[in-house]
Amino acid sequence: MYWNLSAPNRQTLSFEEIAYRSGSPGRVFQLSEDALVDYLEQLDESTDDALGYDVTAGLRQVYRRREIEPLAILKQSKPERTRAN
Repeated sequence: MYWNLSAPNRQTLSFEEIAYRSGSPGRVFQLSEDALVDYLEQLDESTDDALGYDVTAGLRQVYRRREIEPLAILKQSKPERTRAN
């Protein structure tokens, strides 16, 4: 997980780090700011409240409330399979 590699001892990451820093999800997946915000706003639900996104006084940050196993996120967000016609 990007967080564990870039700032393992910090409890917050700024939006700018996640969007623009080399190797960040925003750069790796070439996400627009709007698309990244859409993903970040789903963090509470998709991580069972382990991570959260907040905007306070114009400061956009992601908070780590507790450690989370990166593969656990993938297991929780399995896409539904659709049958081809």
